[in-house]
Amino acid sequence: MVSLNWQHDIASGFAENEKLERRTERQIAIIRLLVMLLKLSRFRLDEQRLPDGTAKARVLRAVDPCKHALPLKTALRLVRLSPARYHAWKQAEKRCELDDRSSCPPSHPTQLTPKEVSTIKEMVTATEYRHVPLRTLAVYAQKSESWPASSPRHHRTAP
Repeated sequence: MVSLNWQHDIASGFAENEKLERRTERQIAIIRLLVMLLKLSRFRLDEQRLPDGTAKARVLRAVDPCKHALPLKTALRLVRLSPARYHAWKQAEKRCELDDRSSCPPSHPTQLTPKEVSTIKEMVTATEYRHVPLRTLAVYAQKSESWPASSPRHHRTAP
C-alpha cells in the first residue's frame, strides 16, 4: 500500500514556487539594469561598426540561445542589432568571413592572406623604401624573403 503525504508535497511545492519567484524577480531586476545601461550608453550595433570577427561571433553566440526563450526579433532589439545585420553575419559566419578581412585560408592559389597583405603594406609604406620603385622593391624583398607574394601578385596589393 502506497500512501502519499500530500500536505508535505503541497508545502514543498509552495516553497519551491516561492524560491523560483524570487529567482525570477532577481533576474528581471538584473535585466532591467543591463537594459538601462545599454540605453544610457547609446550603444547600438546597427549604428556601430564591429570589424572584429570574434566580437561578431560572441554576439551571435549570445543571441542564438535566446531564440528558445524569446522571439528572435525581440532578442535582436534588446542588443540593438538589426535583423538584416544579424542575418548577414550569420551568412558570413557560414562562409568564414566574419572579420572584415577574412582569416580563412585563401580559396584561390593566388589570393593573399590578410597577414601577407599587411606585410606588403608595411614594406611599401615604410619610409626607408619610399624612393625605391615597386618592382625593384619586390625583387629586393623576394631575395630577402620578407615579401610574402610572388612578383605578379604584388601589383594588386601595393597602394
